[in-house]
Formats: sequence, C-alpha cells, structure tokens
Amino acid sequence: MRRALLLVTACCLACVSLSAGPILTFTYDPSGYVDSVGDQTVGWSFNVVAPITVTQLMWFDPDGSQVEAHQVGIFAGSGATPVVQACIGVTAACATPSVWDSVTKYWTLSVTSTPLTAGSYVIGGKITLNENFVWVANAVATNPSITYGTNRYINGPIALTNPTQVLAAPPGGSHLGFFGPNFGTGEIPEPGTLALLGGGLLLLGALRRKRNAA
Repeated sequence: MRRALLLVTACCLACVSLSAGPILTFTYDPSGYVDSVGDQTVGWSFNVVAPITVTQLMWFDPDGSQVEAHQVGIFAGSGATPVVQACIGVTAACATPSVWDSVTKYWTLSVTSTPLTAGSYVIGGKITLNENFVWVANAVATNPSITYGTNRYINGPIALTNPTQVLAAPPGGSHLGFFGPNFGTGEIPEPGTLALLGGGLLLLGALRRKRNAA
C-alpha cells in the first residue's frame, strides 16, 4: 500500500513539473539577431482564440550571455497600459532576477496569473541602443490557444509603450516578427503523464478495495 502511495505521489509531482514553455516559437538565421539602433519597444501582435492565463513573461537570449534588463508587457488591443508587465533580466534594474532556460533560450520570470479573454493583444519589450533581439525570422508556430498577427514596434519612447507600428512583413517584406518578448501560460501535464497518474489512482483504488475486503 505504501509503495502504491509513493507511485501516485511521484506521478503527481511529474505532472506539476512540466512547463508549457513559451507560447510562441520561431526560427531565424543568426544574422537576423541584431543590435537595436536606439530606444524602441518591439514585439508582435496576436489573437486569443480560447481564454488563457499568463503566468510567465520572457525575453529571448540564444546563449544566456545578454546581461540586460527589459520591461516586457502585454497590451489589450491599442490600450496604453499593459494588462501584465515585468522587468525581465538579471541586472540590478530588475527587482527580481529572471532565470535563463538553456532549452527554451529565454530569460523567464513568473508573474501574477493574468487571464486573457478572446480578443486582440500585443506583446512588447523595451530595448535601448545595442541591445539584441531577432529582427528577421523565418517561421512562427504558436500554442493553439492563439493565432499570430504581425511584427510591432515603436521608436523613441523611454518607457515601455504599446508598439503600434508595423514594418513590411511577408509577403511584401522580410520582417515576419520582432522577437525578444514572449510569455508562457503556466505548467501543464502532458497526456502521457495524465495517463500515468490515472493508472496510479486506479491501482491505489484497487488495493484499497482488496484491503477492505480482507
């Protein structure tokens, strides 16, 4: 009986330890990872198809070497105030240091759970002169809960600002998106892990019935 309980506990721990990762992934040529030419907010627009909850904000860094601080926020439509915002990085400018993930290639910080209902949104990240982001990407894939929009940027403002401008994107241009900022929707169990948990619970129930019958 004790072994069965340990099995079920292990299954539960496995469920909660699997991160959903960034909601968007992309491919790019290293030459498309460039320095900013000045103060900008860069990012991308998206549509929420099914309600989601933002639990992490992120900043892309392919090798974890960019010791920077970026204000990252998500705006609802053309709204001026982010619905969720945080400083992502490891410098003193960020009150809470982010963690770099060598698998996803993102600096990541947990934030207060923020639900996003169906509708249009923009994620933006603040950069200053000579800070890096992906200027030209080749392909984008997203979590099924959202659909991808287009690149977004705005020049000049010192503070994080809703990036309302669009640079020529495919098919007429090469700027599919400006990727630095990203977000995650929390930790989710994989189907195989759920099946394992379900099997463990069934085993535990059977053992309990057998013990009671005895």
